[in-house]
Parts: sequence; C-alpha cells; structure tokens
Amino acid sequence: MHRVFLAAPLLLVGVMTGRMAGEEKKPVKPKAETAGTVADDAAAGPARTVADAKAFEKLWADWKIPADAPKVDFAKEFVVVVTSRGSRLNVVASLSSDDLNVTGVSTRDLRPGTRYVMAVFERDGVKKVNGKELK
Repeated sequence: MHRVFLAAPLLLVGVMTGRMAGEEKKPVKPKAETAGTVADDAAAGPARTVADAKAFEKLWADWKIPADAPKVDFAKEFVVVVTSRGSRLNVVASLSSDDLNVTGVSTRDLRPGTRYVMAVFERDGVKKVNGKELK
C-alpha cells in the first residue's frame, strides 16, 4: 500500500517535467550555420523562423550582409535566426514530438551591433518551431 502512495507523486513529477516516455527532448544539430555581426543594435530580438526564399533574401538584404547568402532548399529545409548583443552566440536545439525548440546561448558582455546565427534545419519531422506552426 505504501508503494502506491510513493509512486503517485513520482508520476506527477514526471508529468510536470515532461519527462514521461515519448516526451524526451532529443538534441538536434543544424545542417549548416552562418554567423556574423550586423551594425544595427535593433536587429537583436527573439528567435525567428524563415521558411521561404523570398523572406530569407529580404532579411539578408535588410541586414546588408556583404557575403552571398547560402543556398537553402526551402522545400526540404528552413532557417532559424537567433541574435544577441553579447560577443559570442551559439544555437541550441532539441526536438520534442514535432516541435523544434531553438534558442541562442550567448555571453553577457554587451557589445555594439548584433551577433546572429542563421541555422538551417531539415523540415522532416518538424511541424512547429518554438511552439509556432512551421509554414
């Protein structure tokens, strides 16, 4: 009888933390990454998803990135852009069910301009990015 009472709180903890079977988050590495700095401090913001070539070209032009934009097959791939005003920035991603959670991890030393990482991910198995539908 004591085992039943002990198991129930453990089950509740598992449900609350999302660590039940099938809910595990699997680390995902981007297929490719492009990183750099733009002069505009206002370019920093929350992670954004770019799901088509036209939007990607517009972002590239708006940020006045001097290099050629990398080739992305938007029928099979999409780009997640993370930004920071810190001097270094990395992308961390994990997949839970069909939701890809992507965030940027950066240093806390603020510098002029905005650091960015544009990470290319495969569409296969992904229906949402950070809880929003992938189009």
